Formats: sequence, structure tokens, C-alpha cells
Amino acid sequence: MELLTKEQVRHVADLAHISITEQEEDMYLTQLNDILNEIKKIEDVNVDGEEIMISSVDKTNCYKEDVPGVMDKRDEILKNSKLRKGDFIVVPKVLND
Repeated sequence: MELLTKEQVRHVADLAHISITEQEEDMYLTQLNDILNEIKKIEDVNVDGEEIMISSVDKTNCYKEDVPGVMDKRDEILKNSKLRKGDFIVVPKVLND
């Protein structure tokens, strides 16, 4: 069953700024329709009354007590940094002016 058209494949390629040949267009149309048909099979499965499964393994959260304490590892952290300025680590600028 064809769920996509050649025009839709061409449109997606245009959105992605990808130029594709007529042969690639046909190939992608076939591949994408195959994928969508497999998804359609999954959508058609009746799961009424089935319990939702979040994980395939039974696990529970392990919580540790939050105990305040002194964390004075500044010198240890600073000695591992490549660039320092006083008691600070110099990092690359990530925001534009």
C-alpha cells in the first residue's frame, strides 16, 4: 500500500536540502512506504486490556539519604583543568554578543 507519493518524497528531500535523482526518488519512495507499512501493522494490533510496559526489566529506584557535608575539592578540580584564571576554570565562549 502506497502511503507516500513521489511528490512527498521530493518535498522531504527539498526540506532537507538534499538533491536526489529520479532513481533515488523511486528507491526512497519504496523504502519509506515499506517502513510506514510496517508501522501500520503495529498500529493495527489490538492492545485493549493490556498493561502498559515501561521497561522490560523489573527495577526500582534506589534512593540515598541526602546528608549535607563539606565538599572542599577546589584544588583537586582546578589542577585537572587546562586553563585557569585564579580560582576559576576558563571555558570557551558559547553565547554570541
